[in-house]
Amino acid sequence: MARRPGHVGPEGVAAFAMATVDIACWDLAAQAHKVPLYRLLGHEGKPIPVYGTVGFLSLSLDELRQQTAKILATAFAFIPTC
Repeated sequence: MARRPGHVGPEGVAAFAMATVDIACWDLAAQAHKVPLYRLLGHEGKPIPVYGTVGFLSLSLDELRQQTAKILATAFAFIPTC
């Protein structure tokens, strides 16, 4: 499926469509087995760290600080930096 729309590019609309179909197939497989998707994929139910992404080029430094503080106040463990 990934080879046919090669002219579109890896970030093109075809990639989004393929990802949607892929996610739907995994979801259907989990439903057919009557298990949550994370269990079908092998996760044992232990907590895993997650991160939140903040910032857009249009934000001021003060807005970025506020957004970062809000995200860190939630369940996100960390924010990646470049």
